[in-house]
Amino acid sequence: MKRRLPGIGLLGALCLARPGLADPLDVWNARFSFTGVQAIAYGNGAFVAVGGAETLLVSPDGVTWTRYVSPPALNYEGIIFAGGQFVAYGYPSSTNSLGPRYILFSADGLSWTNVYQTSFQIRAAAYGNNRLVLVGDTLISATVSPLAWSEFQPPGVPLYGVTYGMGRFAAGGPIDTSVYSHGYILSSADGVVWRYDYGPIQGQSVSGISYANGMFVASWRTNASYTSGFLVATNLANWNSSVIITNGSASSSDIGSVVFGGGQFIASLDHKTYTSTDGLAWVNRSGAAGATAFAYGRGTFVAATYTNIKQSDAFVLSSNTPSSNLAIASYAGVTISGTGGVTYRIEYATNLGQGSVWALITNLTLPFSPYLWIDTTSPIPTRRFYRAVQID
Repeated sequence: MKRRLPGIGLLGALCLARPGLADPLDVWNARFSFTGVQAIAYGNGAFVAVGGAETLLVSPDGVTWTRYVSPPALNYEGIIFAGGQFVAYGYPSSTNSLGPRYILFSADGLSWTNVYQTSFQIRAAAYGNNRLVLVGDTLISATVSPLAWSEFQPPGVPLYGVTYGMGRFAAGGPIDTSVYSHGYILSSADGVVWRYDYGPIQGQSVSGISYANGMFVASWRTNASYTSGFLVATNLANWNSSVIITNGSASSSDIGSVVFGGGQFIASLDHKTYTSTDGLAWVNRSGAAGATAFAYGRGTFVAATYTNIKQSDAFVLSSNTPSSNLAIASYAGVTISGTGGVTYRIEYATNLGQGSVWALITNLTLPFSPYLWIDTTSPIPTRRFYRAVQID
């Protein structure tokens, strides 16, 4: 999708070092005391958190939260923001966890519409190329426009995580037997026909998985020594493994989600929270210990722990230390209005005539919208036209 960008102008920039400041991802602020949150998503200017006991929380900024009840009231098990709307799933409060699962759509997190019902548990969802894929004890695939559903048994059950990147859905999980768990990752171009891209690896489980900046990142653990870590691949064929924790706890819930936002992957392993820019080198963020769900929006991560919702300090995309030299220059400033957390390809051309060539400047994950981006690569004097292309 190609969008012309408004708001091109000139800005004066002053760069000044700020030594001694704490890393914003080490500073987490308690926002709301609440137990039972299972998942969080950000979109259309709002954070929405869901969980059991009809938990539905909405916040405009991650700071102030309000609890709502909107029929059909569910014990929610997950939520994502996809295709311009929230997608949540769970089972009715009037049934137990073995009851039917409902899939709901909402534009604002307040008013919900039940769009599909299944008898199988759903554990994760992803969106790409106008298609919604939900995984769990079964595979559910839906074209969003027009809305058309299909449901079938996956090659190996169950599946715990799913993402979309490089034109394919990728999902991971353990193949459970009476003796071992076999970790694996599958991928599909259409959400219907799947192939093995990793494993099955005996004694291993794969859980959360995410894609960003040309990388697939998945969390894994073993059931013998409770060792856990991450798998990283750039082509779905060759996976590099990193070990983060050895001799962890035995709880099966200790391997959790992997989410990307603001130039960072964030994930939970063994009651600990880690972030990484490349999927291989990870930093333990002790201030978010115990978090099991994450969302990125408005320049911050929001995380749900067992007892409350926390929010990181705001952080910038680049982790590079700014120069201590003072410099004043004129740069083109471009205001980008889009979807926070979505990655856009920023391009420029020197003219708009026939045969004009658009060149890549950078890939930018929009931290919030509208967002002012500065083109510090533009030579002076020059003339440039800009556009942003959403990366699916």
